[in-house]
Amino acid sequence: MIYYAQRIDMEVKKDQGNIFNECFKVANFIIKELIGKNIDIKKLDYIKLENGTFKIKIDNMITKPRRNPQGKILYGGRIHLVIHNKKDKINFEIQIGSVNLTNFVDKMLEINDYKTSIHDLVYKGILKQEIVEKIIAKLLHVKKQEIINKIENAGNLYYEIMEKIYNSDYYNAYKKNEREIKNKITELEELLKYIAKETNLKSYII
Repeated sequence: MIYYAQRIDMEVKKDQGNIFNECFKVANFIIKELIGKNIDIKKLDYIKLENGTFKIKIDNMITKPRRNPQGKILYGGRIHLVIHNKKDKINFEIQIGSVNLTNFVDKMLEINDYKTSIHDLVYKGILKQEIVEKIIAKLLHVKKQEIINKIENAGNLYYEIMEKIYNSDYYNAYKKNEREIKNKITELEELLKYIAKETNLKSYII
């Protein structure tokens, strides 16, 4: 089975429309071209469609962001289209979303001898309870509480940034909030670099 992935980062200038509405337009166009149906996915969160050639799974994390049990946004601001070509046996995924989200979650950090994204360190790392428990179990007593506090602070800061970016895109207010967001991202980067170096976080992430 062959698998391809492509990301489409949407950006709009001030007063030229809402960035999420532009994402919906692109997603609806792709669905119409492949399936031949006019679907307004803005009103849907998850749906499967198919015809004789294609199957499409649509995960709309703009209308319905992924949230943690406390209601905080884990991941929001993109539409994922997972497409299966029945004839050629090819799977491909198209992610359509805000360039502002991409500039956050896909930002690469250099730690020791490797590079990794904020998304992987947080979403696949410190927000996973089982990973945090493994990290804590191996910490020296003198560092344990400090690292626990920094992991908690980094997680809370991630949620805060994600919420701020999502709401800024939703209300066309990113430029207004850009400096605050960038400052918070810089703060999160420093926390993540420290945690990753002190705990060998990379080794826990699949």
